[in-house]
Amino acid sequence: MRIAQVSAAQTAGGAERVAVDLHECYREAGHDAVLLTPNPDPTQPLEGVIPVDTDAGRPGWQRALSKVDHRLARPRASWRRRRGYDDYDYPWTAKLLDLLPWEPDVLHLHNLHGGWFDLRQLAPLSQRVPTVLTLHDASLLTGGPHVFCVQEQWGQGALRWNRERRAKAFAECRLNVVAPSRWMLGHASSSRLADAVVRSEVIPNGIDLSRFYFFRKSATESEDLRRAEYMDDSVYLLGVGLMGRGRPSHAAPEALIGDAAQLADDEEDLWALRVKLVGRRRRFGLLKRLTSSVEWVGQVNNRDELRRQYSSARLLTHYVREDNFPSVILEAMACGRPVLAPRVGGIPEQFTDGVHGRMYDVDDAEGRRRTLKKMLTDVETWARMGMAAEEHACRHFDRRRMAADYLGFYASIT
Repeated sequence: MRIAQVSAAQTAGGAERVAVDLHECYREAGHDAVLLTPNPDPTQPLEGVIPVDTDAGRPGWQRALSKVDHRLARPRASWRRRRGYDDYDYPWTAKLLDLLPWEPDVLHLHNLHGGWFDLRQLAPLSQRVPTVLTLHDASLLTGGPHVFCVQEQWGQGALRWNRERRAKAFAECRLNVVAPSRWMLGHASSSRLADAVVRSEVIPNGIDLSRFYFFRKSATESEDLRRAEYMDDSVYLLGVGLMGRGRPSHAAPEALIGDAAQLADDEEDLWALRVKLVGRRRRFGLLKRLTSSVEWVGQVNNRDELRRQYSSARLLTHYVREDNFPSVILEAMACGRPVLAPRVGGIPEQFTDGVHGRMYDVDDAEGRRRTLKKMLTDVETWARMGMAAEEHACRHFDRRRMAADYLGFYASIT
């Protein structure tokens, strides 16, 4: 089968990781697969990646200015984008299929927001080639925000403008929609996108279990990590994701640091409690000044290094207001780490409360701290949850299962 995927980047967040995992699985299975992206990663060369020039089709002076600063090339569009308005002026999208070495059997689109894709081209593309769209977040459904819970805070003028134009863009589309959670697909069925959907299905995300592991056989490195953990008096809580102050779609380091500080003050047994943060930092410049017990690792794209970060921590804390089907939870569980996460979005579809980790009510900060304290002090339960979490991840979230599910979906639409 000839499969062309389109993704905003090769290495960034969970959505981009899913596209790369699928691409690798398809090529391993002998399919003709390519991945189009405007942001290939030169540090991690991947066979079958086709770079995309999002300034293709623009006048020469605009292309030259874009290399200096894209705001200089298109100042009005940049101004509007900062205020939440969609930007459809990307002529390259109309020539997307011309970039391929062959006519694809399936065109698979991942995150299209962020100012790099012309949504008006969805209709002609989907009428020419069977097109699959994966809903990694809520942006296409809300008209702007990545999460549903902040729509009232978004610029209402921008939301109305975006929704009206998206309704026109979706009018003639024939899309096959996939969501990693039943929760997200439920929202899609009642959105403006619904009339454009020919077929829909839930396919949970998967991860590379050869890279993420802890207790399983052949994990010699895990033994070294276990010994190092017991030799170190520190107990690490791990936060992974895009860090940001007050952003519901981002991890909330302030809450995690505050919980850790309070528990360390209240419990003598937790005097060595430390916080480790992995991910890009946004709007949180004073992070290092808050406490000496915080280690900011920064963004980690190498999966082997990311596994070491998971394995060195006692548990993963995923403090967000809303999320769809975060890969960080799957990765942490595969590394034998129980998870503390809110009972929101598609997270309850990822693990069982009390078996593979614990969930808390998103507005109950005190209840969250009590749950965290119990997970840290009850070592026997923590170990049992960690082993159950890894077994659960291996059974349900292998990327090969995800790829097989997508291939079955492709076959049903072609």
